[in-house]
Amino acid sequence: MTTAPPRKPARQAPAQNTLGQNTLGQNNKGENTPAHAIRFLVQHMALGTLGGFLFGAMVLYFDVFGLGGLVLGSASPVLAVFLLFFGLFVTFGSLGMGVAVMSLGQERDSDPIE
Repeated sequence: MTTAPPRKPARQAPAQNTLGQNTLGQNNKGENTPAHAIRFLVQHMALGTLGGFLFGAMVLYFDVFGLGGLVLGSASPVLAVFLLFFGLFVTFGSLGMGVAVMSLGQERDSDPIE
């Protein structure tokens, strides 16, 4: 009679924060690696810049406060659109990264000052 080879231990789920996301910089084995931390931040920055693009496109399309007409009527509309979207990309990308980093914190049951 032959016996079955021994089973490998089951893989543990990656560590998660209070929102159920993988913690910063941990791979599937729960090990910290810089590549995973950078990928985590770049993904959230990309989502933030996408939000900035959508916001800028809606502002120009709906002509909020006459900004769309002002940009299109300027002497160099390409430069005006570039400057608008560059500022929005920096702002919303930073916001996405900040939210990602702040969501990694652990909730405490009690006030640490008491």
